[in-house]
Amino acid sequence: MNPAVSVIPDFTAMAGDDPAWTAGDPIQLRELELSFSASIDPFASAFATVALHKHGHSHDLEERFHAAHADHEDHEEEGEGYEAEIEEAYAVFPGLPGGFSLKFGKFFSAFGKENQAHLHTWFQADRPLAFSLLGGEGINEMGVSLNRLLPTPWASDVTVEITGGRDGSLFEGRRADLAYLVAWRNFWDCTDNANLEAQVSLMGGKNGERGTTRLGNLSFTYRYKPLASAKRESLLWRTEYVAKRFGSREEYDGEVHRLTDRSEGLFSYIDWQFARGWFIGLRGDWVDHEYADLEDKGGALALTWFPSEFQKWRLQLQRTSYGGLGVRDALVLQYGFSLGPHGAHPF
Repeated sequence: MNPAVSVIPDFTAMAGDDPAWTAGDPIQLRELELSFSASIDPFASAFATVALHKHGHSHDLEERFHAAHADHEDHEEEGEGYEAEIEEAYAVFPGLPGGFSLKFGKFFSAFGKENQAHLHTWFQADRPLAFSLLGGEGINEMGVSLNRLLPTPWASDVTVEITGGRDGSLFEGRRADLAYLVAWRNFWDCTDNANLEAQVSLMGGKNGERGTTRLGNLSFTYRYKPLASAKRESLLWRTEYVAKRFGSREEYDGEVHRLTDRSEGLFSYIDWQFARGWFIGLRGDWVDHEYADLEDKGGALALTWFPSEFQKWRLQLQRTSYGGLGVRDALVLQYGFSLGPHGAHPF
């Protein structure tokens, strides 16, 4: 009756002037994840993840959009302690009538592939720049998710989610307002050693500016893992495009004006395993904040070593050109390990 319990810390050390990294300490325990999983009974299983972490706050990046942040005197001191956050806590009911499965609780939304990944499963030390359009940490809310396999010649399923719509950066309407998502995923076996996954996701809901937020995502993942040398060779190539439309209403001169802030982003990365336990990855990023007439672009090169499936070392070099700030660099050393049994993540 005891659940599987795992403890997964994530340590980083960095050098450079990239504000996304200088917002935190140069050497830090970035996150400590406590994970629990078990079968409730023959009809359902449950998962819960509690994360203790520091929320870095980059004033330099904020100032590009909000000039009022130029005065730092009103900002509270940060980085003094750890904040506990329930990342996920949900139950899964896989055997519903009609071929449906149901997820209920707090979970990462099925908005693309990258949004559903926990920190210790990332292929780089940080999130792609496109996640700045999603609040930096992605979409993670309380709600219900319904999934069903489709009767197609290839593997295909559709997911519909209804969430609480309380994400302050994207959805924050009235108490009764909800956010809605539909995602269509498709999977093809190209050969015995390779497969391709494609997904389109749409999401929308009311925001705190008396308008509507609309999001779109296209994701493609190609995997290659030869059966004869699966432990020594593999390749993963993932590309995602994110579009955001943030509507608002403003009243001045006795009239109501509707405004729409448009922005979009794209990232693509390759992670290549060239020897047992050794991976090298390359990522490219691009984000266009059209409403602020700012463009961010950059790239990262990561070398990762797994001494075993329970440890990870990663060295990452990245360069980013931030609109309004110029070119910034960072060299990051990441280390993590896993204690205790940890359930498999979605494929």
